Amino acid sequence: ILGITHVLNAAHGTGVYTGPGFYNGLNIQYMGIEVDDFPDMDISKHFRPAAEFLDEALLTYRGKRKRLNCSEMGISRSAVLVAAYLMIYHHMTILEALMTLRKKRAIYPNDGFLKQLRELNDLPKVKILLQLKRSRGV
Repeated sequence: ILGITHVLNAAHGTGVYTGPGFYNGLNIQYMGIEVDDFPDMDISKHFRPAAEFLDEALLTYRGKRKRLNCSEMGISRSAVLVAAYLMIYHHMTILEALMTLRKKRAIYPNDGFLKQLRELNDLPKVKILLQLKRSRGV
C-alpha cells in the first residue's frame, strides 16, 4: 500500500487501532512500541529494538517508504525513537540528532524522554556498539 514496507508505531496500545492485524496481507513489517507519553515512563528500553528495526528497514528497502507514527502528531515518542536511532547508528550526539529532526519538523519530547536520551548520549560509543552487537548475536 503506497509502497510502505515498515511501520513503527510509537503509540501501540494507546487507542491507536493500527496494530499488526491492521496490516495483514499487505506485506508490511510492523513493530509496536507500547509506552505512554509521560516523563516517568521508560522509553529507553525500546531504543535499541526500534533502532534495529529502523536500520533494517532503511538498509533493506532503500527507496521504499517507511512509516513512523504516533498518536500525538509525532512530536515526542516517535521523535525520541528516531533521535536514538541517529545516535546509535549514525553516532550523532543528542544535540546533533535533535537538531537534525528539528530541521524536518517541530518536535517536543517530554522532559523524561530527553533525560533518557541524555543518558544514552553519555554512554561511551564503544559500549553502545558492543551492546548492539550482543543484541544481534554477533
